[in-house]
Amino acid sequence: MNNKAIQKKCDFFQSLPYFRHWTLNQIRKLVKQFHEEEFKRNQVLFTQGSASDFIAIICEGEFEVTRRKKKRI
Repeated sequence: MNNKAIQKKCDFFQSLPYFRHWTLNQIRKLVKQFHEEEFKRNQVLFTQGSASDFIAIICEGEFEVTRRKKKRI
């Protein structure tokens, strides 16, 4: 990852409320652990109740979170 790409990602993270109190050095270390991935329209990333081995931070585009309701008897 080149310096320009790292800086762009750092700028994005610094714009998020959760990361505003982080130092630039802390954010750089975090950014180096991430990789970009593109997803297809309507692609399911996680399903309710399933374990996941990654987190997704949406930088651009739209997403929907749905939840199944338990049936009441």
